[in-house]
Amino acid sequence: MVVRLMMQNTKGFNRSRVLAKCTALTVLLSASAAVGYSIPANSPSNFSSKATVNAVANSAKYLNDNFVLKASTGSPIVAAVPTPDNKGYWLVGPDGSVYTAGDAGNFGSLAGKALNQPIVGMAATPDGKGYWLVAKDGGVFSFGDAQFYGSTGNIKLNQPIVGMASTATGQGYWLVASDGGIFTFGDAKFFGSTGNIKLNQPVVGMAATTTGQGYWLVAKDGGIFTFGDAKFYGSTGAMGLNQPIVGMAATTKGGGYWLTAQDGSVYSFGSATYYGGGNTAAAGSTFAGITASSTGGYILVTTTGSAVNFGPGTTPTPTPAPTPTSSTSNPTAATGSSAGSTWNNYGVTSDASLSFPDTSYYEQTQPAPASAGYGFLLTQNSSSNVPVRWNPCQAINYELNLQYAPANGQSLVQQSLAEITNATGIQFNYVGSTSTLPTLNRPSTIQTPTGTEWSPVLIAWEPNGATNYLSGTGVIGMGGSAALYTGTRWEYVTGEAAFSSTYPATAEQEASLVLHELGHVMGMGHVADPTQVMNPIDNFNAPTTYQAGDLAGLAHLGEAAGCLTEPTP
Repeated sequence: MVVRLMMQNTKGFNRSRVLAKCTALTVLLSASAAVGYSIPANSPSNFSSKATVNAVANSAKYLNDNFVLKASTGSPIVAAVPTPDNKGYWLVGPDGSVYTAGDAGNFGSLAGKALNQPIVGMAATPDGKGYWLVAKDGGVFSFGDAQFYGSTGNIKLNQPIVGMASTATGQGYWLVASDGGIFTFGDAKFFGSTGNIKLNQPVVGMAATTTGQGYWLVAKDGGIFTFGDAKFYGSTGAMGLNQPIVGMAATTKGGGYWLTAQDGSVYSFGSATYYGGGNTAAAGSTFAGITASSTGGYILVTTTGSAVNFGPGTTPTPTPAPTPTSSTSNPTAATGSSAGSTWNNYGVTSDASLSFPDTSYYEQTQPAPASAGYGFLLTQNSSSNVPVRWNPCQAINYELNLQYAPANGQSLVQQSLAEITNATGIQFNYVGSTSTLPTLNRPSTIQTPTGTEWSPVLIAWEPNGATNYLSGTGVIGMGGSAALYTGTRWEYVTGEAAFSSTYPATAEQEASLVLHELGHVMGMGHVADPTQVMNPIDNFNAPTTYQAGDLAGLAHLGEAAGCLTEPTP
């Protein structure tokens, strides 16, 4: 069998507002438009790479981090997170079970899903309509309106992840490791860490300031480390504690914080008021965490899920553990203006059982008509409208080259991939950074310590002419994927996307461009409708989130169309 590199698609760059200053560029663009945004003449039709396909059914759902899930029994509470109004809270166990109390909403859990590493932390979105779970290896799982911005699930960490915190906007989050190493995603800014400092005791948790411009880290001995606008109000680092610290909570106004120990002892600093401890109200219990309450006090949570409320005018009385939420096999990651996951909203039926003869795929060389709403780069053959697509039930690995990227380049990619996850159900696994730039002859496979693997999707910014990929003047982006005939159909196995760093672009243009080229990587073609992201011309009004036609097309490329057999390199 032969792996063929699909024809790459380019997106025209139309600077119509500055034509007087860009005469040469305008002529080139006009020439491109005259031939219907055709494929560059030097784009090869194929490259050879032998591949053997083992027909092993794969219907497993690989979440955000390509976990091979293993069973877990027992679910002691490992984290407690308050709702935005502090009138409720969520609890999470190491198996991903989520429990709700008060006004905390049920957005799903990982209960019943076997995890490669246990869940160790949780964070809620600012509106309380979603949450993230984080595993010991930094795998992040998104529910409700929580967006997936990335993880360390496939990165070798020096020390395990122990907690996480959301930014003030909910458009990013921090992960913290036991050595105090900080990992930022989305709009989370890096303000410092203790990753290179020898600590007396490991870090066990973190809390963000109300502004999102700083955070506290707390160690097992109660040592406090402040970064950004987080202020130091005191610690138990020099005290001899009976039991180790297991968590911290900032006051609602951020002027102080509480620490709690495993025996329920509470230590208050700054404006945080002490109202009592679990070591007296629920003596003998083992405590897992602390959250702020709506009364200005705090709630202590035991490892069995019972809670004790402390505050002005309250009598601390343990309450029973809340009821667990129902599980879901498809955590969502809502992004942009899309209203949650949309991949199953378009009445798409599975085409997974269909078989096609070993003939050449059919390439769409002209934009689909506006009335169609969307188009595909490739279909299985000239007489079929079934698109060539990825296996939607296997996470797609990707790597980033940010050498020429704007400051928010990684965030742009992660947000765009989160939108694609929303629209397809397909998950993405970040495997790390690279110095490689896209080329038209990039190998389809790589060698790893465990054997031959498909090359991860390469996403990069690069100057025009740096390689043969973005070689044309006036081209601001290019994207596509390589297709393999598996014995029954064509299927994508790797891909590339490049964004020009040569031409200045507004934030809106950059966001639309990334969505556009990654749409090509997924198998979307051009459409003549200028209101859609997949329209090939940017006239300064391109949408910055996938529109109705884009979403409908992506749905046909995702889980709704059914799982495919994963080709073996």
